[in-house]
Amino acid sequence: MKAALVIHSKTGTTLAFGKAIEQALQKEGIETELFLLEFDSPHGEDPFSEEKDVILKDIPDCLPYDCILAGSPVWAFSPTPVIRAFLRKAKGLSGKRFYPFITMGLPFKGWGGTRALRAMESIARTKGAVSFKGEAVMKRGRNLEKQMQSAAEGIAKRIKNNA
Repeated sequence: MKAALVIHSKTGTTLAFGKAIEQALQKEGIETELFLLEFDSPHGEDPFSEEKDVILKDIPDCLPYDCILAGSPVWAFSPTPVIRAFLRKAKGLSGKRFYPFITMGLPFKGWGGTRALRAMESIARTKGAVSFKGEAVMKRGRNLEKQMQSAAEGIAKRIKNNA
């Protein structure tokens, strides 16, 4: 099995979560490749909401992979326009297993995390992907490293067990 992790990370937290997932997948014997999305925007590195403002520098091809994991921070209760742009423009998502993951600053998943995961799942399904349960980690009020490790192990086990 081969998995692609496609990540947009502004502060490095979502990238750290993606790397924890990558290690958990490799521990389960799943081959992985991590892609950190690079982009241009008239807003620079400042958060923004419009996908039309995203110019992706490179769009990973999903065709060679059995499953796609997409990671994003939550901005304004939604996945970033960068990860949304990737999902809309990606080739080869049809028939692939899709697992979203997010990081968020607010302490409760219901405060944007659930909405962000559903938005990513919805876009992936419009491209023909088969969506599976995503994971969210909250930066405030909890042990972030422990959350990431637990969520990463859960995702790896679900992928290994086709769930």
